[in-house]
Amino acid sequence: MEINDYIDFVSIFNELIEENRTELETYKYESEHYMNILNFLDTREEIEFEINSSECFLTDESIFFVFFWEDSANRNDYFLCYEINYDRILEEFTRCEIY
Repeated sequence: MEINDYIDFVSIFNELIEENRTELETYKYESEHYMNILNFLDTREEIEFEINSSECFLTDESIFFVFFWEDSANRNDYFLCYEINYDRILEEFTRCEIY
Protein backbone atom coordinates (compact mmCIF):
# COMPACT_ATOMS: atom_id res chain seq x y z
CA MET A 1 0.00 0.00 0.00
CA GLU A 2 1.30 3.43 -0.91
CA ILE A 3 1.22 6.64 1.09
CA ASN A 4 -0.81 8.30 -1.68
CA ASP A 5 -3.71 5.98 -0.79
CA TYR A 6 -4.11 7.89 2.48
CA ILE A 7 -4.00 11.43 1.07
CA ASP A 8 -7.18 13.47 0.77
CA PHE A 9 -6.49 14.95 -2.67
CA VAL A 10 -9.83 16.74 -2.88
CA SER A 11 -9.15 18.73 0.30
CA ILE A 12 -5.64 19.57 -0.84
CA PHE A 13 -6.93 20.68 -4.24
CA ASN A 14 -9.65 22.86 -2.71
CA GLU A 15 -7.16 24.47 -0.34
CA LEU A 16 -4.70 25.19 -3.15
CA ILE A 17 -7.49 26.71 -5.25
CA GLU A 18 -8.49 28.92 -2.34
CA GLU A 19 -4.89 30.07 -1.85
CA ASN A 20 -4.30 30.69 -5.57
CA ARG A 21 -7.70 31.95 -6.72
CA THR A 22 -6.59 35.57 -7.11
CA GLU A 23 -3.57 34.59 -9.19
CA LEU A 24 -5.68 32.29 -11.36
CA GLU A 25 -8.19 35.09 -12.00
CA THR A 26 -5.54 37.73 -12.58
CA TYR A 27 -3.49 35.78 -15.13
CA LYS A 28 -6.20 33.70 -16.81
CA TYR A 29 -5.73 35.44 -20.16
CA GLU A 30 -1.96 35.07 -20.08
CA SER A 31 -1.86 31.43 -19.12
CA GLU A 32 -4.01 28.83 -20.85
CA HIS A 33 -3.77 26.32 -18.02
CA TYR A 34 -5.08 28.96 -15.58
CA MET A 35 -8.10 29.48 -17.83
CA ASN A 36 -8.60 25.71 -18.07
CA ILE A 37 -8.54 25.38 -14.28
CA LEU A 38 -11.09 28.17 -13.90
CA ASN A 39 -13.28 26.52 -16.54
CA PHE A 40 -13.00 23.27 -14.63
CA LEU A 41 -14.10 25.01 -11.43
CA ASP A 42 -17.12 26.48 -13.22
CA THR A 43 -17.97 23.14 -14.81
CA ARG A 44 -17.51 21.34 -11.49
CA GLU A 45 -20.46 23.31 -10.11
CA GLU A 46 -22.74 21.85 -12.82
CA ILE A 47 -21.23 18.38 -13.26
CA GLU A 48 -20.20 16.14 -10.41
CA PHE A 49 -16.61 15.23 -11.13
CA GLU A 50 -14.97 12.45 -9.20
CA ILE A 51 -11.35 12.38 -8.25
CA ASN A 52 -9.38 9.39 -9.44
CA SER A 53 -7.22 8.93 -6.34
CA SER A 54 -5.36 5.99 -7.83
CA GLU A 55 -4.03 8.30 -10.56
CA CYS A 56 -3.22 11.20 -8.22
CA PHE A 57 0.15 11.45 -6.57
CA LEU A 58 2.21 13.69 -4.35
CA THR A 59 5.97 14.12 -4.53
CA ASP A 60 8.41 16.60 -3.06
CA GLU A 61 8.18 18.61 -6.27
CA SER A 62 4.54 18.41 -7.31
CA ILE A 63 0.98 17.27 -6.74
CA PHE A 64 -0.84 15.66 -9.63
CA PHE A 65 -4.66 15.66 -9.55
CA VAL A 66 -6.96 13.69 -11.86
CA PHE A 67 -10.69 14.45 -11.98
CA PHE A 68 -13.14 12.67 -14.25
CA TRP A 69 -16.79 12.58 -15.18
CA GLU A 70 -18.45 9.74 -17.03
CA ASP A 71 -21.99 9.62 -18.36
CA SER A 72 -23.14 6.33 -19.75
CA ALA A 73 -26.84 6.96 -19.20
CA ASN A 74 -27.27 8.18 -22.78
CA ARG A 75 -26.72 6.08 -25.86
CA ASN A 76 -23.38 7.77 -26.32
CA ASP A 77 -20.83 7.41 -23.56
CA TYR A 78 -19.32 10.71 -22.52
CA PHE A 79 -16.06 10.97 -20.67
CA LEU A 80 -14.29 14.10 -19.50
CA CYS A 81 -11.00 14.15 -17.62
CA TYR A 82 -8.95 16.98 -16.15
CA GLU A 83 -5.32 16.40 -15.19
CA ILE A 84 -4.04 19.28 -13.09
CA ASN A 85 -0.51 19.71 -11.82
CA TYR A 86 0.58 21.89 -8.92
CA ASP A 87 4.30 22.63 -8.58
CA ARG A 88 5.23 22.65 -4.89
CA ILE A 89 8.56 24.39 -5.51
CA LEU A 90 7.12 27.24 -7.57
CA GLU A 91 3.93 27.17 -5.48
CA GLU A 92 1.66 27.49 -8.49
CA PHE A 93 -0.42 25.46 -10.87
CA THR A 94 1.67 24.61 -13.90
CA ARG A 95 -0.52 22.43 -16.09
CA CYS A 96 -4.12 21.53 -16.86
CA GLU A 97 -4.85 18.99 -19.56
CA ILE A 98 -8.37 18.14 -20.68
CA TYR A 99 -9.29 14.83 -22.27
